[in-house]
Amino acid sequence: MTYTHTQGIRNDYADFSYGILDVNKAAGLLTLLENGMPKLDGHSDLNGKTIVDVGGWAPTADGLDFVTNKCLNQKYSSNYTLVVGNGNDEAMTMLRNGSADAMFVYADQAKNYQCDGSTVAAWDCALWQGFGTEYAYVQTGQFGYVVNGTTLALSKKGSGVPEAINSCLAEVMATEAYYDACVKYDLVDSCYANSFFPSSGIVIHEYNKETDEHAGDCSSGYCPCPSTTTPTTQTSLATGLSIKALMGATLSFLVALLL
Repeated sequence: MTYTHTQGIRNDYADFSYGILDVNKAAGLLTLLENGMPKLDGHSDLNGKTIVDVGGWAPTADGLDFVTNKCLNQKYSSNYTLVVGNGNDEAMTMLRNGSADAMFVYADQAKNYQCDGSTVAAWDCALWQGFGTEYAYVQTGQFGYVVNGTTLALSKKGSGVPEAINSCLAEVMATEAYYDACVKYDLVDSCYANSFFPSSGIVIHEYNKETDEHAGDCSSGYCPCPSTTTPTTQTSLATGLSIKALMGATLSFLVALLL
């Protein structure tokens, strides 16, 4: 299993290996759309709002305090209510049923959960339909919660596991096979560049861009910063549980890398 090395409580109990991907897992805020416009827009400082975090996944519940609003270039208000959903599906359900104004989640999560019928999904495909029409990100490119990118190992603090595997990771990540795996899984802009990577022309995905770099409207699933602030409605408190879950695409990449 792979883990994002985040700021906050994880470091009190665990050690992390080197990252096999760079600081690539941007966080973002998802919200519902109404007539193509976000119910909570990118200028919101979250004052008085309810935010649902995905239990068991990074960014962890304390991560919101480490990121900035990319439209205003400032930290969020501390006067928000944080609730936790039991995994991505429950957190999305809480967003859709009005139990939360926004969902603090990986900025690529909604994109990765779009189903094309080619594989059997471990999540509720119907729940994640409507990306760009029913819901969208109003914040992306939030890396402040991250210490390092996706790591191969999270281990008990003081166990010595990172020291045992880091030299091997460094050796593999310097090879052409590492670059080939990054290309195969469309992670070139997320990998650590070595001598086999092109020196220019690497495309940055929308989810890794900061909000003020988006253009157009919300139909892509990634809203630009608004020119004016849209009124929003405060929602009620909801609760949930925590679980651990697996990032499927990253795991497939890891398996290919180590074979």
